[in-house]
Amino acid sequence: INEIPTGNVSASYVGHMMGNVSNNGNTYVAVGDYTQQWNFASRSGSATINNFDGASFSGVALGTAPVNPRDFFGNGAGTQGRTISINGSFFKGGSDPVAAVGGNFRIGGTDYLAVGSFAASK
Repeated sequence: INEIPTGNVSASYVGHMMGNVSNNGNTYVAVGDYTQQWNFASRSGSATINNFDGASFSGVALGTAPVNPRDFFGNGAGTQGRTISINGSFFKGGSDPVAAVGGNFRIGGTDYLAVGSFAASK
């Protein structure tokens, strides 16, 4: 916890997401692109999801979870009338305590549900 930067530091992360989908009775696996911007001073950022099962989400507001500064969460709305919830954490890689992010997501919509995980690195 003490390794998470608190000063005027920002980072960008690029990765992917994968999840199980239930779409109007059909079930399958879908993937999409995940990017995240984070400002450690304000402990906030945003995520962009491109082309997860045909839907995209831009500017999903993220904030630090109240108990642990390595955790973050966010909610947003996207195309095709879908909404997303994200829960994630920063992960250490080598000597960098915030080298990567990862976590889980839930996307909902009319007769639509997707749940899965995401991973991204600097």
